[in-house]
Amino acid sequence: SAQTILFIGDSMLEGLAPRLASYAKENGHKLYSVIWYSSTSEVWGETDSLKANINRYKPTYVFVCLGANELFVKDIKTKRDKYVKNILSQIGDLPYLWIGPPNWKPDTGINELIAANAQKGCFFLSDGMKFDRAKDGAHPTRKSAIEWMDSVLRWMPKNSAYPITNM
Repeated sequence: SAQTILFIGDSMLEGLAPRLASYAKENGHKLYSVIWYSSTSEVWGETDSLKANINRYKPTYVFVCLGANELFVKDIKTKRDKYVKNILSQIGDLPYLWIGPPNWKPDTGINELIAANAQKGCFFLSDGMKFDRAKDGAHPTRKSAIEWMDSVLRWMPKNSAYPITNM
């Protein structure tokens, strides 16, 4: 059935959201994207911004893409665990998928932290994927971001706890 999708996160949404929007439009879904530039799990987890957007858009599915700005935070588990938990608490019982950051170097544990807190089948590990990078060395190029989102959507039917099968 048609979904109302809320996609929240950091600047990685600039590359991912247009591709997800194409899939959504083609398959009768509605997509709302909320980009918070340079944001982190701490920024989202200290506020009720996610809950406010859930109340505003009334999604039936939530995508999250956060963690890229936290790849190198020391003692990440101690510093960010409560924020990741808060984000997931704000999502509540809604079906969701958290897309992990597109690591360009080994991280200090953000992927492990998100995976440990997310429900089984609700975390897509992007670390290990190969990306062509924009000039900043961090963001995937548009073409790579399209391939990244395509990979997420190919992964969903057999691996997601809440697959959207008509994507």
